[in-house]
Order: sequence, then C-alpha cells, then structure tokens
Amino acid sequence: MLLSFSAVGAALLTLAGAPTAALVGPLLFLGIGYGISLGILDGAAVSAVEPERMGMAAGMFNTVRLASDAVSMAGLGTLVTAITKSALGKGAVSVYPGGADALTSRALQGGLPEAARTLPAPVRGRVIHAMADAYATGLHITMWIVGAACVVSAVVVGSLLSGRKPSAEAPRDTAAASPEHAPAR
Repeated sequence: MLLSFSAVGAALLTLAGAPTAALVGPLLFLGIGYGISLGILDGAAVSAVEPERMGMAAGMFNTVRLASDAVSMAGLGTLVTAITKSALGKGAVSVYPGGADALTSRALQGGLPEAARTLPAPVRGRVIHAMADAYATGLHITMWIVGAACVVSAVVVGSLLSGRKPSAEAPRDTAAASPEHAPAR
C-alpha cells in the first residue's frame, strides 16, 4: 500500500507545474510512502531479534538503508544526466564550448547561469530554453521509472505476502489436528 503512495507521488511529480504549491501533493505522497514504510521496516527488523540485539538490528537496518539510498541516488542522477545529454539538440548547444556534454555537466552542478553568460546574447535564450527542456525531460522520465519500480515492487511484495504462513502470534490449534490427540473410539 505504501509503495503505491510513492508510485502516485512520482507520477504526480512529472505532472506538477513550476509553482511551489503544485509540488506539495506529489511530495506529500512520496514522503508518506517512503517515510512510513521506513518506520514499519525498522520495527520489523528490531522485532525479529531478541531484545539484547535490538540495537544491532536497528544499526544494521539503517546502514543497509543508507547504503542503498546512496547507490540509488547515484544511479538516478546518472540516469537524469544521460537523458538530459541525449535530449539536448546538437544544434541548439553547438555554440557552447564542449557541446552538450559540457553544458549538461555545468548545468546539473548548478552553473547554468554562469554558463549562459559565456554565450553570445543572440543564442543565449535558445540554449537556456533547450537546456531547461532537456533537464525537465530527464527528470520526468526518471520519475516515471521510479513510479514503475514502485508499482512492480508493490505487486511483488503483495504476492509474497499473500502466500505468507500464519504468524507465531496466532498459533493454529495443532492439538486438534494431530493424530495422537484424536479422541479414542
């Protein structure tokens, strides 16, 4: 269920406009999906071990979570960069020294205004517009991929949980089903 919130948030983020108010809904969905699930997973990790090992379990869970966050952020950043570079028209940015590669690297590091100032005035607006469109394309495709990954994960988790064995907290009445406890005839 919570993965569905993240999927909806990622999809809505691709449709949101530029005003800050338009981002509130998508970011709220992403935050609910990610934030609440972390608490549930942390609780599951801690409750799966004996009390004297709870600190170790929580530490291990958070270490794995942070490492996976770092790897996924690096992967998503690489994806946004690659899509942005490929979306830039060669003609629009050919006036920039180094072309699409250099402009993408500079812009994604926050240096688009400085890079734009180095361009001749007649082409400056066209290059900035091309870069903004390419970057938006990169972000939108990446968010759709994140949304799709959340949907696939939700389906996998749902199917795994649907075939789950009964929990230890709700023991079955095994005495009644056992042949040695059957009433004598």
